[in-house]
Amino acid sequence: MEKLLYTISEAGELIGRRKSAAYAMASAGELETVLVGSQLMVPAEALRSLVDRLRAEAKTSRTDRLLELVDVDGRIDVSLLPDDATLADLAEVKRLVAERQAVA
Repeated sequence: MEKLLYTISEAGELIGRRKSAAYAMASAGELETVLVGSQLMVPAEALRSLVDRLRAEAKTSRTDRLLELVDVDGRIDVSLLPDDATLADLAEVKRLVAERQAVA
């Protein structure tokens, strides 16, 4: 059975951060915690939510950077694409451009 709660140290280790960084994230409200007795614990679901949020932010940031390559006519200057751009990235940009043009 999977653990339901992790110590701050364990949570930090699971997300590849130091204990102090995990405490800072908890203090800033970025990582949900619960108090069990006198020990601060992180619910397993909070770790999943954090990873989901970080992935969504990374995707949004990447899409925003790719949208900067689109000219006013909706064309993508492929010569400016980053080396790691994928067909999925281009499809997402094309979809967003089409949405913007439909609204305009």
